[in-house]
Amino acid sequence: MPAGKHAIGCKWVFKIKHDSEGKVDRYKSRLVAKGYAQMYGQDYDATFAPVAKQNTFRTLLTVATAKNMKVRHYDVKTAFLNGDIVEDLYMTQPEGYVAEGEEHLVCKLRGSLYGLKQSARAWNTKMNQILLENGFVRSKADQCLYSKFENNKWMYVLLYVDDLIVAHEDDETIMQFGRVINEHFTVNDLGDISYYLGIQIERESDGSFLLNQSAKITNILNQFGMKDSKGASTPMDTAYPKLEGEYDCLPNNDQYRQAVGALLYVATTTRPDIAAAVGILCRRVSNPRQRDWHALKRIMKYLKQTVDLKLKICANSNLELVGYADADWAGDVNDRKSTSGYFYKPVHKQLLYMKIIRDASSLPLLRTLMAEPNTSTLDIITCEIL
Repeated sequence: MPAGKHAIGCKWVFKIKHDSEGKVDRYKSRLVAKGYAQMYGQDYDATFAPVAKQNTFRTLLTVATAKNMKVRHYDVKTAFLNGDIVEDLYMTQPEGYVAEGEEHLVCKLRGSLYGLKQSARAWNTKMNQILLENGFVRSKADQCLYSKFENNKWMYVLLYVDDLIVAHEDDETIMQFGRVINEHFTVNDLGDISYYLGIQIERESDGSFLLNQSAKITNILNQFGMKDSKGASTPMDTAYPKLEGEYDCLPNNDQYRQAVGALLYVATTTRPDIAAAVGILCRRVSNPRQRDWHALKRIMKYLKQTVDLKLKICANSNLELVGYADADWAGDVNDRKSTSGYFYKPVHKQLLYMKIIRDASSLPLLRTLMAEPNTSTLDIITCEIL
């Protein structure tokens, strides 16, 4: 190993992969670099890599519904191993593969490896380069959305790490795209989209999509011991926001934070009916009380009773967006902060569901509008649509 260089450690990681119903699909083993030992400025520089927004995913499904597009799912095998690295990196020999009599030697990395600080960025850069070379244009609103207009038809590609969602009116064109990508990487064709980031997806005969996370919700209930609890008809007791006092604080907030994080993902993905309740309980993450924990468990009870609810994504041929926004005025009785909300829909059909924003006037972009929550909300809705 050259003087002044150091070797990064590595380890084997074993994982059980599950299918859309939560059943064991396969067992995986992966060699992972101990990236925490890398030195900034010497072993890596920039590390940021974008991922697709949930709003973009739902919008893509809406466009596919309106234009009667096919939506196909591809998965790139060992995606991070395809990235190129420019740094001079060395790694210790993997456990079980140490050369006898040459234990002092190290491995020089010729490409990216899982666990490296820059591996996600290297992969995203490589994939971006290939898509641009094939005539795609990167969206300014979401860097993981690509579009291409050819033969009077649009093709859309949504990239989320190693998942590719491809939409086009012609199935053969999508298959041709898959063959092009397969020339660069090993790609699994998963067929018509049915499972994506823990979301179960069904397509109805009229072209609309149904999204649900029943498997994810079941896992949450099991994780927090709510599997055998009774159900609840509403996500939050109307008396909860009026409760005051700090006399029943929890000794630590670890479990509370885990539960809020799990529910927040469900709320922002397929279950807007719990978004307001989860948003209120997010305010207590730093110092939760016993009553806050009980309120969280009520949301879980509500999810248990409504686990089979599905979010329907549909649209007609007219994709003109209509947006609505509103805000109260110092509605919080404790600190007099305002709560703003907005949602979009195409004409006659819902597209993006309501999003609750706590104290919207505190966002840097809107500080000049601090005295007018409604104006702040309109600013946010304009930024979102642009």
